[in-house]
Amino acid sequence: MVDLVATTALETLRDLLIEEAKFLSSVSTQIDEVAEQLKAMHRFLKDADKRQDNSEMVRGWVRDLRKLSIQAENIGKETERIRSRMAELTKQFDALGKEESSADETNWSRKTYGHEIEEHFVGMEEEIKLLETLMKSDDRSNRVISICGMGGKTTLATKVYNGEAAEWCFQARAWICGHSKVLLTTRNKNIAATEYVHELRCMSDDVGWELLQKIALPTNRSQVLTTNEINLLEEVGRKIVRECGRLPLPISVIGGILRHESSMRWWEKVCQTIDSYLQRGCFPEDEDINAEKLYLLWMAEGMVSHEDRGRGETLRDVAERYLSELANRCMVQVRMDEYSICNKFESCRLHDLMRDLCLSKGKEEEFLEVVDRHMGTEEASLICKISRLAIHLDEAGDDYLGKNKNLRSLLFLPVGRRGRGRNNLVSINFRMLKFLKILILEGYNFQDKKIPEEIKGLILLKHLSIERSWIKEFPSSICNLPCLRSLNLDSLGGLKLPNTIHKLRRLSHLSLPHPHRVKGGGKLKLEGLNELETIKWFSSSVDDTTHLLKLPKLQRLQAHICDEESLQMIIDYTSNHQEQFREIKLVIEEGITFEKDGSSILRKMLTIHSLSYLNIRCRVGKLPAYEIESWRNLVTLIVEGCYIEEDPMEVLEKLPMLRELTFWNHAYVGRKMVCSASGFPNLTSLMLSSLGNLEEWRVEERAMPNLFHLSIWDCEKLETIPEGLKFITTLKQLWIGDMPKKFADRARVVDGREGEDYYKIKHIPSINFVQIKNG
Repeated sequence: MVDLVATTALETLRDLLIEEAKFLSSVSTQIDEVAEQLKAMHRFLKDADKRQDNSEMVRGWVRDLRKLSIQAENIGKETERIRSRMAELTKQFDALGKEESSADETNWSRKTYGHEIEEHFVGMEEEIKLLETLMKSDDRSNRVISICGMGGKTTLATKVYNGEAAEWCFQARAWICGHSKVLLTTRNKNIAATEYVHELRCMSDDVGWELLQKIALPTNRSQVLTTNEINLLEEVGRKIVRECGRLPLPISVIGGILRHESSMRWWEKVCQTIDSYLQRGCFPEDEDINAEKLYLLWMAEGMVSHEDRGRGETLRDVAERYLSELANRCMVQVRMDEYSICNKFESCRLHDLMRDLCLSKGKEEEFLEVVDRHMGTEEASLICKISRLAIHLDEAGDDYLGKNKNLRSLLFLPVGRRGRGRNNLVSINFRMLKFLKILILEGYNFQDKKIPEEIKGLILLKHLSIERSWIKEFPSSICNLPCLRSLNLDSLGGLKLPNTIHKLRRLSHLSLPHPHRVKGGGKLKLEGLNELETIKWFSSSVDDTTHLLKLPKLQRLQAHICDEESLQMIIDYTSNHQEQFREIKLVIEEGITFEKDGSSILRKMLTIHSLSYLNIRCRVGKLPAYEIESWRNLVTLIVEGCYIEEDPMEVLEKLPMLRELTFWNHAYVGRKMVCSASGFPNLTSLMLSSLGNLEEWRVEERAMPNLFHLSIWDCEKLETIPEGLKFITTLKQLWIGDMPKKFADRARVVDGREGEDYYKIKHIPSINFVQIKNG
């Protein structure tokens, strides 16, 4: 944690030093002195990390350093006092003595670890016997048995469920419920049944150490350690048990991290960095955390080191590697991004207990506080020392900020934010938040549908997001935010943008609203954004295409193309700069037409290696033939209103990377469609919708071997479900919507009687029928 504090402070000072703002010119010498002293503090970081929990004095010094790093941002008025206090802290740390780092020191940020969680039951024998006795009892007052507590509930329930007693007593068992007894697990006592409630006890230090030892020190490893070495590891291990709240899940996860290395230095490092990912605690409980948002948050916090960049890597690449390392250590659960050719992860998630640990440790370290429905307004108003605040409420504003003028990170993430801007955000006094670096206002209704001009005073702001918020106008004073690096304007309400975004010279990630307009008319200027790496929701009807092609570091592009001239320019440029772009996602609007025999511009577009997503909304007539150099990395293809006359499957089934395919709104006007054997090797999702002429669809055996989701909607002339679907064992979801009654009845089971086509799909776990249209 102390390493993060100083790194973040140095990053802030670096930003201040390179900016041309006039208010810094008079104190540049003092800033240099403070920066040098912060660098000197790095020499003591590892020693402070090692000692922090052993000495209340050291912990106090660490807290002072954190406060000092915050004060360092308020350079103008407090420079002399900060310099004096920095020198004082340096002397105090020097008095502790400094241990030289060895050449073979473990590199925390680079090394990865494999991990396989094994079942280790410790300290549960008596509870298992008690629950088995209750399960076998004929006492009808104990039909529902609740296991309540913070950790080990599922483990204990699983042991009882799989035990000999349950197998002997019940003719049938299911994980949802038993035959005549229900075993319920919950963390909430109010949800627990009113019948028998078994409340789990926290592990003792001895039992917690036993669990950690079994996982982290298997027999083959402990045998090579001396008694003295094991005793030293036990001392650190018991501290880890206490840091984990004596809860089995965190102990098991940390045990997996320690499993393959038993050096004292490594165990101490892990003990001191248990809270290295406290930042993830700011996100709502039981929800996936978008990986891209997390990367931007880390980068804005200064948590991503420039020194960790490899050749050709961006800070975003380093952040992705950090998440990969956390996943390898089983600190987070990750969801792979199956529909991107360059992103490794789509999202990540914390187990509820690990989130609780993050919040508890974050509060203890004065690192983070979360205000939610469990915290009253009165309690929330007392938050004055926290530098990072996350608010998860349906209504939020100044009442929840109290008098805290030291906030560096402020996140409004309402409970109902999926409701698309239905939550109320009362006014915020931006003048009070002049040291803010991160501002996330997502899913809210703003007063007057505007962000106030006072936002221009947040001169240290690095990350700003108003995603899913209802805003109609954005102030032109946004150009007065010189440190801004990521800007998410993907809001609701058709936002009108000032034509000043091009003045944000340090901007690296830009997400435009869809749709959007420009104040005063004309095209949105982008020229000059030489650091821009990502742009989303670019529209050639509103934004300047010529400026887009002058961005030297642009790697990721998501664009709506509305005219042939812009399409030609973008295709020519990206084709000639293949090495620059990592991923391109294009929507070709209906104003464009492709020639009936297969447009040359369409063929050229399909040779762009970074094209992963393509939505064609214009007339095509005929798809270009498949070639090895074309369609190479296309993952998602949506075809709508194209009026293709020849069976498109003959071409598309050869695409090696295609995973998602949608035909919609007269995309194909032919009568027959065939999916050949071995075709669509990686397709996981297929949707056929509003194909009014389609009468026959044939699926051969071994076609679409990885199909998971299938939707058939409003194909009024389609006569029957393909025979070949019965061979696709990977198919788990089938949706049949707005189809003729005759077609739907053939696929149903009515009063125990199977329809004529049911045998083709009876292996699919989830079959859904939807009727939206009348008749």
